[in-house]
Amino acid sequence: ILQTEENVQFEYQGLDIEFSEFNHKFSFEIVDVVKNKFSKQIVFKLEYADKFFLNLKLNGNWEGEEPKFQTNDVDWGFEEKGNDPTSAFLIETFKATFCLSNKVKVQIPIIDYYFECTVPLPLSGISEILQNRRLAYRLMVIEKAFQISLPFPRRFIRGEEVGNIAFCYHAIVDRKFEWFCPPAIVSWLASHTYYSLLPEKNVPFTIQYGNEPVEKEIFGCRIDLGLISGKIEDAILDNFEEVKKELAKLDGSEVLAHIHSKSGFIQIESITTPHLPKKAFSKDIQQLINLEDKFDSMYFDKYLNSFSNAFEGLTDEQFQAITERPTLEEEAFNF
Repeated sequence: ILQTEENVQFEYQGLDIEFSEFNHKFSFEIVDVVKNKFSKQIVFKLEYADKFFLNLKLNGNWEGEEPKFQTNDVDWGFEEKGNDPTSAFLIETFKATFCLSNKVKVQIPIIDYYFECTVPLPLSGISEILQNRRLAYRLMVIEKAFQISLPFPRRFIRGEEVGNIAFCYHAIVDRKFEWFCPPAIVSWLASHTYYSLLPEKNVPFTIQYGNEPVEKEIFGCRIDLGLISGKIEDAILDNFEEVKKELAKLDGSEVLAHIHSKSGFIQIESITTPHLPKKAFSKDIQQLINLEDKFDSMYFDKYLNSFSNAFEGLTDEQFQAITERPTLEEEAFNF
């Protein structure tokens, strides 16, 4: 219950939103309050870390001789202050904590008022939030490693752009990683060097690519990753007999080799790509980064709970077999 007078002016102070399941609290600055004695809505305009605005709308009614505001429901709206990755990361992290929490406590100390609420969201919406959050974090890593500023466009981000961001991120953080290897046509020379690469029969063999300069483009910005090496451990020549015959001439002519990886992957290793500096992020940002595993775990639980009706009638053994969390290799999410 909120009690106020029509002409009372608030001394704008803070507002705290607590998420007990994450042991975290977001503290906002109240920059504006829109209300009057007769309206059915009070709107708090809040600012977080000079990065984004949150509009908190309390809907209800004024009751009693000394007007008191009874809140019936709550609406939320966001306003971006910039299009940088850190702003996007903070907004998406706040959204994720909100929609994954079972209970959220909002405290408004200036009027000694608090309430609890939840914000239900479909799994597809939560998934989109978590994907945007991961994308923003990877851009933050790239910014820190290369000491540059990148945008976070609020538009559809194409698959090629997502792939370039992921490649740069893994090159900086993991240094050695698997990457997709589509079929390719490469130019070889009919010489002892290339002829010696071929196995006696058309079976998988290893191809090692030397240290080569690699660049990727992210939203119009060219990222120089330095020297990168690659190795296909299970290369297959689709035109093996033709290539073998042409290379055997040893006359220096060009030979086009049609190559694909049997597994579909190539092993990438960063040689001179910049590293992420130690303590690259502030303590507050790092605490939010560390919520990643908690987010994934809670999302997975919500996913399983959404199928609870489908589990009726199953034995305990059947239920355990279906809902057991999979054990994934470290490379499972290398995309």
